[in-house]
Amino acid sequence: MGDATAELGLALMLAAARRIVEATRRARAGTMDPWWFGTTLSGATLGIVGMGDIGARLARKASAAFGMKIQYFGRSRKSQAIEAEA
Repeated sequence: MGDATAELGLALMLAAARRIVEATRRARAGTMDPWWFGTTLSGATLGIVGMGDIGARLARKASAAFGMKIQYFGRSRKSQAIEAEA
């Protein structure tokens, strides 16, 4: 369940960053700009509130897939091993 939730988080970030809903509407209306919309996630900074199981999974996936920098806020500091992966 944790991986599915983290993957959904990545999917929603991609949809928002690349403006997928707007691009789909414009494509269907025939008013699509010459190239893509939005911005890239590569190298961006991801802020996570709560670095529990799902937050840690999201951090690992975002870092591995997009090279995102991870910043988080949690009640306790995570171990160096988790932070290195994130």
